[in-house]
Parts: sequence; C-alpha cells; structure tokens
Amino acid sequence: MSRIRDYAISGPAPPGRMRLAAGLDLAAAIVVAMLGFPFPIVRASVPVPVFVVLIVVAVVVVHFLYLTVTAPILGRTPGLYLTDLGFEGGAPGASRAWRWSAGIVLMFVPGILGMTDLASGVPARMSGLVVGSTT
Repeated sequence: MSRIRDYAISGPAPPGRMRLAAGLDLAAAIVVAMLGFPFPIVRASVPVPVFVVLIVVAVVVVHFLYLTVTAPILGRTPGLYLTDLGFEGGAPGASRAWRWSAGIVLMFVPGILGMTDLASGVPARMSGLVVGSTT
C-alpha cells in the first residue's frame, strides 16, 4: 500500500472490492454516528419506533458526511485505501465529492447486494468520478 493520496489507477475496480470498501466506510460511519448520538436523552424523549428511525437517519447522514469529507481531504476514502482502490483523476473537488457520496448512499443497499456496480454505476454518473484499482 502507498500513502493514501499517492496512487495510480491501473485498471477497473473489481465489484467485490468496491462492495468491501463501501462496507468498511459504512462501518466507520456507524461508529462515528453512534459515538455522537445522544442515546439517553433521545430514548427518554421519544417512543421506540421514532428512536429507531432517528438512529437510522443519523447513520445515513453521518455516512454521507463521512464520504463527503474524507474523499476530497484524503484523496480517497479509508475504505478505498484499504482495498487498493482510488478515483480516476486523483482527489475530487468538493462538489464532485458530495455528488459521489450521495450516489453511494442512494445505491448502497443494491450495491452491497451486487445488484448494481458501485464503482462505475449511479455514483459515477452523478459525479463523473470513476473508481479504479490501484494494483
């Protein structure tokens, strides 16, 4: 593995590695969301179904923000780095990063289930960012 910002794309991203990268990024976002979620206050204030919906909304929002912040600052997300993937063309700008993040969040469930390609599917069409392999 190289430094997180230094990489060269050598080919297309394998779907399995892209699914793994998306899962790793979601896991990191869940940890961040749960560390910041005020469980005792919210649980005491709302009924259980509302509490569950608030947790899901918090995870989705933090996942979006996590991807939107890490992609332009680090050049790729930590999940992409750990699976040797990166953006073709290097680090994205802020507007392309939030559009790519929105595409990943929108297509997360179909992407993880293998029903769509996360590397060159909807996220790439929304933002123009194609993910490729660095190995």
